[in-house]
Amino acid sequence: KFYSLTGHYVYAIRGLAMEELHEHPCSKPKSRWEISTGVTCPSATVLNADTVTALTDAITKSFDSNPFVKDVTRTLLCDPSDYDDSTDELDIQLQIGSDCYTHVHPDH
Repeated sequence: KFYSLTGHYVYAIRGLAMEELHEHPCSKPKSRWEISTGVTCPSATVLNADTVTALTDAITKSFDSNPFVKDVTRTLLCDPSDYDDSTDELDIQLQIGSDCYTHVHPDH
């Protein structure tokens, strides 16, 4: 419908907030991460070691070659309750090497 109104295709939608625990990257095996190459995460998320290991493993082993977003499949277990519940959104950022990975909505 968007195309019929504007004549433009929608490839991604930015800013879709994830606020529910079932949207945590440990709640399901697949997740999407926005890549900021050569950037230090402004708000790297403090997570327990098992969660960091599971998510880092999934990101680094992904075969997705898109330079902007990476779809990953997690094979190691991690805890979906591992996040800062003082905020309403699940804004998870991981620093992996010199790149910052931000967990984003699957439709991002």
